[in-house]
Amino acid sequence: MFICNAVMTIDKSWTTISNRNSEEFLDGLFAFIKHCKPLLHPITQKIHCPCSRCCNRDDNRVTLEILEVHISRYGFDQHYTTWKYHGEPILPLPPPVPHSPEHVDMDTFFEDISANNVPTPPTQTTGPQPSQTTGPNNEFEELLSRSTQKLYPGCDMSTLEFTTEISHIKALHKITDAGFNKILALLQKACPPSKGYNFPSSYYEIKKTYKKIGLGYESIHACINDCFLFWGSEENLKMPNCPVCKESRYKKKTKAGKLVAKKIVRYFPLTPRLQRYVQHKTHSKVDDLDATGQSKEKGKMNHPCDGRAWKYFDI
Repeated sequence: MFICNAVMTIDKSWTTISNRNSEEFLDGLFAFIKHCKPLLHPITQKIHCPCSRCCNRDDNRVTLEILEVHISRYGFDQHYTTWKYHGEPILPLPPPVPHSPEHVDMDTFFEDISANNVPTPPTQTTGPQPSQTTGPNNEFEELLSRSTQKLYPGCDMSTLEFTTEISHIKALHKITDAGFNKILALLQKACPPSKGYNFPSSYYEIKKTYKKIGLGYESIHACINDCFLFWGSEENLKMPNCPVCKESRYKKKTKAGKLVAKKIVRYFPLTPRLQRYVQHKTHSKVDDLDATGQSKEKGKMNHPCDGRAWKYFDI
């Protein structure tokens, strides 16, 4: 196996220049070709091609002459930022941090938000809202009741705690939605609800529960080249192409005729997080110190609210 020990010192700024006939681009390309000469395979005299068509495929190594033609014709692959095939050392990853999750007291969490008697609003609203035969508080209380139920009689883990743990495993090991649903279906079959088990039935049910208690997220379409977010104004939401690089926003239509975005950003809104924070009884005591924790002795501070600047900060 050919191992490259050269050190990368060449400038990369030329790779983003759109005009491939410009002097800056050509100067950068010629310097890159010169830099690649000592990196050629000792037998085949070929190297990975970082053009936007080849994208450093192992089965398509080229000579320096073809490398120059390809980059001139197709441009440089914009996703190739660490030039590991062309002499740039790869920095070692930091050592993994041992995972020791703190115990989350879900019962206390739900007691805190239930005591406020105000359901956390959903993070995203799309389409007409279904009519409610019961008040929002009753619906929220019903959700709290189901989520705080024990997984089965005698179990120390609640349904929501199990849901949180198994969702984390899904994300950690990149289990597909279809595969995850089959696992849940097997649990339902082995441990049916008729015998007192409360396993979730599908990933859709889990996401719906998260959304109702304020743990959901917003999906925002993004340019495949990270130029632009299709978000905000109505004009941005309706754009079919990126206004910067003109790349299409969508993939090809599915069989059902639905447009699918090439890249989606998951955004966790701040407001529901702050609501959950202040609803927790431990945090609420700390947050109330500006009203209850003022110093009773002149010249002493118990809390920043005792300072002169507090009146400008506390708005």
